[in-house]
Formats: sequence, C-alpha cells, structure tokens
Amino acid sequence: MAEQQPISELPGLFDYSQVHDDGIEESFLRFSTKIHELDRQLGRFSNDCLKLGRVAGLLLAIKTAREMLRKTREAFFRNAIALHPELFELARKDCTTKSRDPNAEHYFIPPQYFCDPPLSFNVLPMVLEELARSFNMLHVRIDQIGEFTACLACGIVGASPDFLIAPHVSEYIPVDRLNTPPIQHYVHQFTDVLETDFEKVQAAFEEFTAIGIPAISHEQQRSSQNLASILTAATFFSSVTASTLQMSVGTDPQSGTLHVASMLWFASLVFSVGAALNSLLAMAWKEARSYVLA
Repeated sequence: MAEQQPISELPGLFDYSQVHDDGIEESFLRFSTKIHELDRQLGRFSNDCLKLGRVAGLLLAIKTAREMLRKTREAFFRNAIALHPELFELARKDCTTKSRDPNAEHYFIPPQYFCDPPLSFNVLPMVLEELARSFNMLHVRIDQIGEFTACLACGIVGASPDFLIAPHVSEYIPVDRLNTPPIQHYVHQFTDVLETDFEKVQAAFEEFTAIGIPAISHEQQRSSQNLASILTAATFFSSVTASTLQMSVGTDPQSGTLHVASMLWFASLVFSVGAALNSLLAMAWKEARSYVLA
C-alpha cells in the first residue's frame, strides 16, 4: 500500500496550510451566486435552442450540465459547513424565506437538501469529474449541429478544459482524508478557481446565444428554402412527365420505339416523384422541433 503524502508536501497552487474560518461564508456565497448565474444562462440558452431543429440531444446535455452544477454547489456546501457550521442554519433559513431581495446574496440551496441525509465528503472528486464530462458532452452536442461553424465553437472549446481540475483533488489527496479540516480548507479554495471558470463559460454561452443561435436558425431557414425550391421543381416536372406519359400510352398503334419511349417517361416520372418525396422528407426532418423541457 502506497504511503500517504503529508499535507505539507501535497502539490498544488493553493495555500492549503490555512486553518482559519475567515471568509468561508463570503466565498461560498460568491461561488453559489456564480453557479446560479451560469444555470440561468443555460436555461436561456435551452429556451433559444427550441428555435432550432433536431435539438433533443442538446437539450438533454444542457439538463445534465445544470444538474451537475446543482450537485457541485451542494458538494462544496457540505465541505463549507464542515468548516463553518453556522452556514447550515443560514442556508436553511434562506431557502424557506418567502420574500427574496433581488439585491441580496443567497445560498440557492434547495429545501430538499436539508431533508436528505448529509452528503459524503468523498463525492466531491466524482462530482467534479462528472461536471467536466457534462460540459464536454454539451460541447459535443453543440458541435453536432450541422450548421454550426468552428468559429462559433471557440468560446466553449476554450472554457471546457478549465473544469478538468478534479485530479488536483482525487490524485494528490487521499479520499479518506477529505473529512480533515486542513484538506477541507484546501478544497474550499477551489471555489475561487471555479468562479473564474464559470465566468468564462457563462460569457461563451452568452455570446453563442446572441450570435450563434440566430446564425444557425438563419442557415436552417435558408436550407429549407432551397429544399422548397427543389420540391417545387420536382413537382412541376412530375406533372409534365405524367401528362406526356399519358399521351404516349394512349397513342395507337403501339410500336417498339413507342414502348421504349413510354418506359423512359415512366422512369422519369418515378425519379421526379422520388425527388419530390425526398425534398419533402428532408424539409420535415430539418424543421423538426423538440419541446423536451430542459
């Protein structure tokens, strides 16, 4: 069994030797507020995505990312109340207050949290890894939109790797020591890093919602118009072919050359009808909307 490293020898960028409780409440309030702002931005992004077609997978990825944000807040809250126990009652009173001052800071801890058994300290590394995977999957779903361009992806691509900080917790700190005060102080300082990451991701989604969604919607409309033009042309040629085929079949006497011509007209009719049906199906597929709630 590998020997555990002393706390003073653990690598990292933080001052994990601090053991005082100053600023725990203020830093967690800032951290929870950043998560709330990013969650609201993801909600607006989800609503705007309903304007696009074929977004069921994207909506599911948004829902998963928002759920992982909630779990991340609760995991860090569990760590914070171990350092500052008064936070538990403050957050419980805050969630039961009916009138909320929009200018006041809130914990945004759901009432259900106080009814369930307390979380284990060991869930924090797993929650961070799941958070990273959820945002990476969200980027993949965005990139799968056919009209999506690489330049619009740059904001999300640049922000996603910033969530991959879980190894700092799970690799260098033994899981069975996450319930010790020095390690808890060390972990709590990750909230400052995550606040910066949340700001980057929120800014990227704000830009994508303002620029990317309208651009994708316009491209989808232009593609649908092209398919409508093909459908109109195919329908016109189908009617012309059908009329000519009727004249060819009704001509007497029937000769071998006339039979060949009728067969060619019939083949042309089949291709024209097929083109019209393909255009119609493509239009229905591209304009399909998903109203799955995120």
